[in-house]
Amino acid sequence: MSEWISVKDRLPDEADEQYICYCTHAHLNNKSELVVALLWNGETWGECEHGGGVLNEYVTHWMPLPELPEE
Repeated sequence: MSEWISVKDRLPDEADEQYICYCTHAHLNNKSELVVALLWNGETWGECEHGGGVLNEYVTHWMPLPELPEE
């Protein structure tokens, strides 16, 4: 699996892709820390499942999604 990448170091090169994100003080599910798959559109992080909210202020680290398992 990939290592966590700080958003202060760099952001993803590929837009319109999902990434695993570590969020702090997120409003999602009222948790202060959360790991979730988010969509990066090239400028902002957004929720994949709910199709709403820009989450830039909450995402501190990210990594590419792992390869899917083969059946």
